[in-house]
Amino acid sequence: MKKSINILGLPIISIIECSELGTSKGLMIDANKGIVAGILIEDDEWFRGAKILPFDAITAIGNDAITIMNDTDIIPLTEGADYEPLLVENIKIIGTKVITKTGRLYGKVTEIMIDDAGKIAECEIMNSHNVVVTLAADKISTYGKHVTIIENVEIEPIAPEPIKPTPLAQQSKILKSNQIDPAPIHPPLMKATSFIKPNHMSDDEYKKTLLGHRAKFRLTTDSGVVIIEAGGEVTQEVLQKATLSKKIPELALCLQ
Repeated sequence: MKKSINILGLPIISIIECSELGTSKGLMIDANKGIVAGILIEDDEWFRGAKILPFDAITAIGNDAITIMNDTDIIPLTEGADYEPLLVENIKIIGTKVITKTGRLYGKVTEIMIDDAGKIAECEIMNSHNVVVTLAADKISTYGKHVTIIENVEIEPIAPEPIKPTPLAQQSKILKSNQIDPAPIHPPLMKATSFIKPNHMSDDEYKKTLLGHRAKFRLTTDSGVVIIEAGGEVTQEVLQKATLSKKIPELALCLQ
């Protein structure tokens, strides 16, 4: 299975022509079937209109590229009448509120998992406890433009770990010891004025300095995929999304 972030931004490679035909720009989701019907392609001839790669024409989705047999697998929108309604509906799933059938807010979709046939197999959801959980597709009733409806899922509160009593022998050792461990020293976060990448710093070092900061506003990719929400913390996953979508400079500008 692949996450959407691992599909978007990949080059499209023709096996027969041995050429790069464009870049995957967006997912065309058929909400009624719960599948990714096709992929929007961006190429040098974007001004001629949208181009679509039907999902069933894909040979493989690798870590670095999407392969197809030949360039005829990519079709213009004018020849793909079945895909036009999907463009109009523009279902993204990611970023939608998740609500149970009984009307209870469960959280928000942060990612979707797609199997080799294009079926949406799972959704990653940030629940009401701010914990990312995985929900199988059979628990999802409806994918909408703004809301995803799921079956009635019990939201169990996260219980704190019980505090174990300290054995008497260990308590005695603690009382006898006067040694105090020094507090760990953490490197300070970059100040807001230093988000611009210094010339002497490598890209990897620079990205690490962004970790832990919070966003002042929501940042998305050009195709609408959420990179980070307003108030969200920069994590390794956020950096990966920003790197794949070439949004590291924009990410740095939105931090506080």
